[in-house]
Amino acid sequence: VIQTTSEKILGMKMDLMVHLPYDHLLAVLRDDMPEGMVKCLVLAELLKETANIYEFQDKATESYLCYQKAFQIFFEILFVKDSTTLLEYLPQEELQKRFESLEAVTEQLIAYQLPEEVLFMVVSYYEQTGSFAKAEDLIFENIETAEDPQPIIELGIDYYKRLRLKTDEQLVAGNLPRDEVDSSLKELQE
Repeated sequence: VIQTTSEKILGMKMDLMVHLPYDHLLAVLRDDMPEGMVKCLVLAELLKETANIYEFQDKATESYLCYQKAFQIFFEILFVKDSTTLLEYLPQEELQKRFESLEAVTEQLIAYQLPEEVLFMVVSYYEQTGSFAKAEDLIFENIETAEDPQPIIELGIDYYKRLRLKTDEQLVAGNLPRDEVDSSLKELQE
């Protein structure tokens, strides 16, 4: 079903899309046009379902690759691009389901050791959605496991500097009170 849907709607075989870099897929599907953005969301959903199938088959590497690509495409279309233009093509409820899919994909993805580029995108996603404590957890987990933690430490420092500009109410809503922001920033700067 996924293969047929992929070929019919997107004009490419799913096997090919699983192995192409996500930015190439965005370009091929014309993510600069609203119709192309919708196709990108369809692809991200298909990748999410493919990842679930691979996970069920105990194919962790393939599952991870699909989750990663689904996350990158969802994030690019829903947070980097102007997703309000999608409302011309998708009802609000349908667009909301894509945000929920992004959340589900993210929860699956963070179980893996993430490359820096993806880690930075996930931290940005958590920051933009107000999930400040989740971003903090991810930063510190990755500092502990990274071969070279310096880029992640710098990411963390920048992250906490941005959080210091938030109101106390915003920080508490994101499960990260100001005193924790200040102490974590200090810890990373030492």
